[in-house]
Amino acid sequence: MILSDCQAQIAEMVRQQDFIRVEVLATHFNVTTQTIRRDLNLLCDRGMVRRLHGGVQWMNLPGNVAYSWCQTLSSHAKPAIAWEVARHASDGVSLAFSIVTTPEIVSKELMDHRWKIPTPSCSSAKEKGPHEPHRYP
Repeated sequence: MILSDCQAQIAEMVRQQDFIRVEVLATHFNVTTQTIRRDLNLLCDRGMVRRLHGGVQWMNLPGNVAYSWCQTLSSHAKPAIAWEVARHASDGVSLAFSIVTTPEIVSKELMDHRWKIPTPSCSSAKEKGPHEPHRYP
């Protein structure tokens, strides 16, 4: 499940600040604390943050970051990256994508273009859809 724009922004704010108070988030988004708490509960359920008295803290765990976390990190920038790719690539060219979340989002944003996108990523290939057969090198 991909987060809403607001949830992704909350996750990014908490990640950058490590701890943030519920009231600060509510004021920032101009919503009630109850609304923010619903979003925080979802982020807690996904293991991204943990609730502390009066606020929320980023879960700094050692090792690799979970795929669901990667989907939310800088999620506002990923469509902008897709726009840049579309601006610089002509129709009919081949684009090679890796297996991480940014290429996945970029390929989803570029579904209407007629490009060949060889990728080892099943999710990127699935997002590209039936427009072109998926050819792997």
